[in-house]
Amino acid sequence: MYKRQKYDKAEKYLLKALLTGREKMPDYVALIDLYTTSGSINKAKELLSKIPQDNPQYTCSIKYLYYQIYNAEENYKEALVNLEEYVNMVDSIVYADSQSKILDIESKYNHLKISKEVDRLKIKQQSYIIISIISIVTLLFITVGYLLYRKKAKEKIQRQRDELYLIKTNLLNVSLELEKKKRLLDTFKEKNEYYNKMQEEINLLSANYKELQNKSLENSPLFKELTYLANKNKPRNDKPLITEKQWKLITDEITQIYPSLYKYIYSLCPDLSEQDFQYCCLYMYGFDTNTEAKLLNITVDSVRKRRLRLRRKLDITLPDNNATLYEYLIENIH
Repeated sequence: MYKRQKYDKAEKYLLKALLTGREKMPDYVALIDLYTTSGSINKAKELLSKIPQDNPQYTCSIKYLYYQIYNAEENYKEALVNLEEYVNMVDSIVYADSQSKILDIESKYNHLKISKEVDRLKIKQQSYIIISIISIVTLLFITVGYLLYRKKAKEKIQRQRDELYLIKTNLLNVSLELEKKKRLLDTFKEKNEYYNKMQEEINLLSANYKELQNKSLENSPLFKELTYLANKNKPRNDKPLITEKQWKLITDEITQIYPSLYKYIYSLCPDLSEQDFQYCCLYMYGFDTNTEAKLLNITVDSVRKRRLRLRRKLDITLPDNNATLYEYLIENIH
């Protein structure tokens, strides 16, 4: 009796909840569960029939309620059918919910991945821009530096050319003046004060002439080129560093600076070979034995022997042991 009163009281509250509540399905489920538990099967069926059967939100719950009613009626076959349908629906809902969550996770992951890729590309693009700017600035500096270097190099070469031209011009003028003074001196029949003064002028011009000859050699591009070749000569080189073209340039330059050399040398030795005369011209640059050995790709001792052979062919006797063939030739070329 007490238990029945409890059921009635519960039924009263649940029916009231159905009338006032917004979400009715939980109250339907609770009330039908109350009816099946208390054995009021017909009330349960009647209440179930009032639930909107075409509402998709209620389909799963309706199947469970049918299961409860059939189970209470001991109609286990129908109860099992509705229970299986209920379980399948729950599984589908759970699976759909899981898939939805998976898709949501994948979407977030893809979004994060895309965001990272966008950030990476932005950073890469910025790096390319920075590298490009640095490369352009570096190239600009290199270009400006090269242009400045080229300009200075051209200016230096031009200065050297101007200096060399001035030296050659002065050399020619002094040579002409010296020759004029010598011819004038030869006209004197006797030595007097004017003769001595003229001789002093000739001596000064001769000293100036030799100094200009030395400067002309020192400023010669060919002399600098030969010096450079000797300094960079590598061991085990099996060929002379001087080419046929350079031999001709050497002969042309030396005979231009020392116009009397050719005549003087062949007056001493008319049968001197062209090769020996070329070597004589190289010798007039005043290179030391080490430099000359590198240029000719021979030993220092061979250089000394070659100089000695040249002196003997020219039949030159040096005034003392400290004198050199170079000094003798410079002193005696007129």
